[in-house]
Amino acid sequence: WLLKYVLQARLNYPKDAVNKYWSMSFKEKVGRRIGYEWLPVHYHMSTGSTGLPTPCVYTRRDLLGLLPVLSAAVFPRPDPPSPEEPYLGLDSRIMNVFPGVPHLAFFQTVFMKILLGASVFDTGGGKAIPTERQIEIFHRARQNFVTAVPSYMIYWLRTAVQLKEEGRIGKMDHFHGVFLGGEAVSKAQRAYIKELAAALGPHPRFRIIET
Repeated sequence: WLLKYVLQARLNYPKDAVNKYWSMSFKEKVGRRIGYEWLPVHYHMSTGSTGLPTPCVYTRRDLLGLLPVLSAAVFPRPDPPSPEEPYLGLDSRIMNVFPGVPHLAFFQTVFMKILLGASVFDTGGGKAIPTERQIEIFHRARQNFVTAVPSYMIYWLRTAVQLKEEGRIGKMDHFHGVFLGGEAVSKAQRAYIKELAAALGPHPRFRIIET
């Protein structure tokens, strides 16, 4: 099993950029290849369907090999796509308002933009950038989707409706939908989110996407 890592070190494949700055022995290069596949480099938590915090560990191989495939799964659409339907796609402008904590919902969105080239503005949540300021940025930049925890999404939308009533923002016809994760979404929450969004003048086929 070591032969694979020896060959990778000899061929420098996948390319190891550290070779440009470090003078390493061949043994160290082989060690780097083993670490590429087995050394945990990223940690976060996920509650999943159980509601219990579960640690998740990724190696560099996971981040560059597995995660691009998992990230692409959040962009499903029929073939051919309907020209009237707003799809969450790589050409969408997304605002990530998941709190900046070691949790799957936040990091999956961050990894998605890095690995797939999606346009995402990460706010780090309401404690990092005040909710009103988030909404002003979303409106001014004409972004299309918001990713959030359902409970915070409701607060975000209620605040947006208030800002619109005060004349601080205008109609949000560029608002295509929300991507919800981190906790379960009840039927009542889903209906309330749709009601609040409707008050902002969004896309006529506003979408609510759940993980």
